[in-house]
Amino acid sequence: MAGMDPAISLSLNLKNMAQAKIIKLTEKSTLVSITPNGRQFGSKLAYIRQADGDTVGATIEIADGYTFVDFKVWNPDTDTMEVVTTKDGVVCQTLEWA
Repeated sequence: MAGMDPAISLSLNLKNMAQAKIIKLTEKSTLVSITPNGRQFGSKLAYIRQADGDTVGATIEIADGYTFVDFKVWNPDTDTMEVVTTKDGVVCQTLEWA
């Protein structure tokens, strides 16, 4: 990108980062739709930690190096970590960084 305006170059680079669109706020987490980069149309749902100022419809950038993993919570009755599923039995996912 030699000779390109730095502002345009920065704009092009940002479109290559993963983006998370906030779909739903739950009691303790945020459901987001993850798009790997600006050039791909597919997305995947994941739950992330809720942050102050999260609003439905907002888009946030996701740092590189993430993978999708099963979303687990502590069950004090069984004293174990259990995978969270939807009402239909679909395993919920979250993000983990290497």
